Amino acid sequence: MTLSHAQLLDSLAANIAQFRAAVDGSLAVPIPFLGEWTVRDLTIHLGRVFGMASTAVQEASEEFGGMDHLASPPDGDDALLAWFDDRAMSVLDTLRSADPDARAWTFAGVQTAAFWIRRQAHETLVHRWDAEAAIGPTSPIDHALAADAIDEYAAVSLRFSSSRPDRSFPAGSLHLHATDGPGEWMFATAEDGSVTVTQEHGKGDAAVRGSAGDLAVWIRNRPVNPANLEVFGDAAVAAAWQAVSP
Repeated sequence: MTLSHAQLLDSLAANIAQFRAAVDGSLAVPIPFLGEWTVRDLTIHLGRVFGMASTAVQEASEEFGGMDHLASPPDGDDALLAWFDDRAMSVLDTLRSADPDARAWTFAGVQTAAFWIRRQAHETLVHRWDAEAAIGPTSPIDHALAADAIDEYAAVSLRFSSSRPDRSFPAGSLHLHATDGPGEWMFATAEDGSVTVTQEHGKGDAAVRGSAGDLAVWIRNRPVNPANLEVFGDAAVAAAWQAVSP
């Protein structure tokens, strides 16, 4: 369920605002499901990602020449949040003014600004959820956005990751079924070890049912409330597919 560029940019802006509201005053809070990270580490990570996306689109090249996004942020809570705000504003302005079909370096094959519009919308959505989950209740995720987030995960994050170049996929198949609107996905591993993801109704070795929002963060290896999901078939297969996420 691919969203328009305008819808993705609106989502990006909204999730930046929600992220910012969540992290304010909470930078020292740990995020146990992200290893040793705190909310501060997550804020730095997302700010750096914004810098990378902005640079890639601004350079309009199939090669990535800028590394300024890796620079250390300033010390102090107020300075860090100001640094984050600057980068958030920059990525929004850059992506809003970009021609989606313009050339831009990416890490996943498709070399256009449109890649970054969609990638930033979903990365920010997931990290907004991370921050909220660490601090308190999480906000709902729009069904259409969540369904597109699963599609984008299948197309990009599942296949391209510098942190997991040796990724292997489970032998059993997994079926995801959204319960709050359209959306079904079948994840399977081919004989050559590659992954296939199709949008179809079917019977996998394992199945997970829940809202598209819960499925979108669950498949990215986030700790969704078990009461919000139904797991059928081989639970070990479901857990293996969840663990694939970087």
